[in-house]
Order: sequence, then C-alpha cells, then structure tokens
Amino acid sequence: MINVRFVISVLSILILLPFFVFAQKVDSVSDGEQIYVKNEFSSEKEYFKTYLVSEKQILSEIFSLDLNKKEDRIKYEKITTDDSDYKLKRRFVDINNDGHKDLIIENYSLPYIGSGGYTTYLFTYESDRYRFLKEFFGGSLEVKDKSYKRYKDLIHTYKHYVDLGAFVNLQDYFRWNGNKYVNLSRK
Repeated sequence: MINVRFVISVLSILILLPFFVFAQKVDSVSDGEQIYVKNEFSSEKEYFKTYLVSEKQILSEIFSLDLNKKEDRIKYEKITTDDSDYKLKRRFVDINNDGHKDLIIENYSLPYIGSGGYTTYLFTYESDRYRFLKEFFGGSLEVKDKSYKRYKDLIHTYKHYVDLGAFVNLQDYFRWNGNKYVNLSRK
C-alpha cells in the first residue's frame, strides 16, 4: 500500500520547490516592501528556514506567485479577498507569550487540499516579519493554554488511513523544546 503521508509530503515539497531554490540563492534582499533577513533559526522546512518574511511573501510563496507579473498580482488580490477559488484562513494567536500575534495559515485551496485534509503553516511574529516554525498536514491545529519554555502546546488532529479508504482520527501533542516543536505522541 502506498504511504499517503509520504506522497503528500513529496507533492508539498514539489509545489514549494521554487522558493527553496530562491532561498538558497539570496542572503538579504529589499524590494521596497519586503525585507528578508538571514537568521539562524532551524526548522525542518528548508524553504522558510533562513528568512523572516512578510505575510504577503508567505502567501506569494505558498501559491508560487511572482508579484512582478500582473497576472500573479491579480491572483494575489483574489487570494487575499473572499474569492471562491482560494480558501485561505488566517488566524492570529500569541504562540510564544510575547504579546505579539503570531500567524497560523490554513490553506483549503485546490490543489493544496486533498482527501487527508489541508495544510497549516505556523509562524511567529518578530521585528514586523514572520518566522516559520512548523507545517502540519491533514487536519486542525489547536493552540492550548499550557506553555513550556514560553511557547504554547499544540494539538494536531488529522486523518490516518488504515486500509482501503478507511481512516481513523489521530491526535499528536506538540511541545516546544527550546528550538522547535517536537511531537510528544511519537517517542
């Protein structure tokens, strides 16, 4: 049986590959509105690993947009409004108890959603930009009130396929270890 989570992970990487290439070539860029600052944050997602980015840049990279092109600017405007082609939910929650609202993006847009669910991206707010923390696929993300090392615990609920299209709902409990969120459910 094909591992569905593996296939989805590979497809996600292929969709976001253009930013991976971009991130490897640029150390510091200013284009008037967006400034990308190299930092030492380590996450498992290479394409957001070394930069603080604006919400506009995050969305343009998720949807592989070149905002220098008119058609991509029009698409970006559709994405950020209530357009029926793009279903994007942005939540602002203080994840690290610093008084700033951090960003959670849930992407319900085709082809970014599948039978397993949608992709959720988690970012912290720093210096008027966002830093990528973690990506979750296939379900909802709940931010708990309980904190460890300043960061709130998270519960990720998702579908796990067992056989012939059947699935069970599972939950993973994530806790901040000082550097990244780790899954306490799978030790």
